[in-house]
Amino acid sequence: MNLKIRYKEINSKSNKKLSLFYIIGGVVLLSISLFFTDNYNLLLSQSIALIFYGIIFYSINKLTIRKGYATLKGDELRINQLFGKKINLTNVDSIRRFAGDFIFKNRNTEILILDTQKCNSEDLQLLMKEIDTKNIMWK
Repeated sequence: MNLKIRYKEINSKSNKKLSLFYIIGGVVLLSISLFFTDNYNLLLSQSIALIFYGIIFYSINKLTIRKGYATLKGDELRINQLFGKKINLTNVDSIRRFAGDFIFKNRNTEILILDTQKCNSEDLQLLMKEIDTKNIMWK
C-alpha cells in the first residue's frame, strides 16, 4: 500500500506567509536604499539577502509540501526531510505514543519518531489503520 502523509494546512500557510514577508521586506528595504539614502551599499546587500532568503524558503516550502511529511510504501515508512529516516515496519517490536509523537522501537533502540503535530489528521488515521494490520504492539 502506498500512503502519503501530508503536512497540516496551517504549517504550509504559515511558511508561505513567512517567505512572502521576507520577500516584501527585502523589496521595501531595496526601495528605501535606492531612493532615500546616499550610502546604499549596506542596505542594498541586506535587501538582496532578504529577497534571496525569501525565495529559497518559499521553494523549500513548496518542495516539502509536494513530497509530504512521510510516505508508507509497503512495509517501509519514510520521513521526508533533508536527512530523513526510514524504517521497515516488519522490524518494529512496539510503538509508543509520547507527547503527540509516535516512537517506533526495536528490541533495545528507538528507531523513528513521527511528529503527529505536523501530520494531516486524515492521513494519520489511515496510517494507524495500516499499522494495526501489521499486528505491532502499542505501549
